[in-house]
Amino acid sequence: IMIFLVDGHNDIILVFFLLWSLRELKRGNGLVAFLAFVLSFLSKYITVIFAPFYIMYYLKKYREWGKRVIFAVWALVIGSLVCFFVIKPFWCGMKFFEGLSCARAAFHENAITYVWYKIFLVFIPNLSRADGMFFLQIVFLLVYGVFLYTFFRGSRTVDDVIRGMLVVFAAYLCLASFQFGAWYVIWILPFL
Repeated sequence: IMIFLVDGHNDIILVFFLLWSLRELKRGNGLVAFLAFVLSFLSKYITVIFAPFYIMYYLKKYREWGKRVIFAVWALVIGSLVCFFVIKPFWCGMKFFEGLSCARAAFHENAITYVWYKIFLVFIPNLSRADGMFFLQIVFLLVYGVFLYTFFRGSRTVDDVIRGMLVVFAAYLCLASFQFGAWYVIWILPFL
């Protein structure tokens, strides 16, 4: 609780909206689930790694092209409006995204990826942190792509989607995250 109240980490907001989204997904409220997902994304951009799960679930749920198009249009309209109204008060041009590049430039010793980097240094002594992180991100993208491909070959339930999200989140923390803070543990909550 201290991490969220004193240190100001907004991960609890991500978790709240992701929980709401998954709850609505289980109830069959697609547009509300999508709205909550967009709000989760707006609180922490990492949520974007779960977007393919939603897309593939909706593609399987709405088998008729007409229903897919109607859902996609509504989702696009709702998502765009929510993004506009949430971001508008803070918009300052492209400077709005500067924090992302600063965060990505860091590679903290408290990350699981840093352990991998240290192991790589045994075999490649001159490997820079940036190159090590880049390599790990490529490995994550390959694992992510293979997992998504194999995961969505069959029909999936909402529970399968939630378990798939948990696997991808774990892979992200182990292969691509540039830091690991104690507050990340709360991210597991929506998947329980």
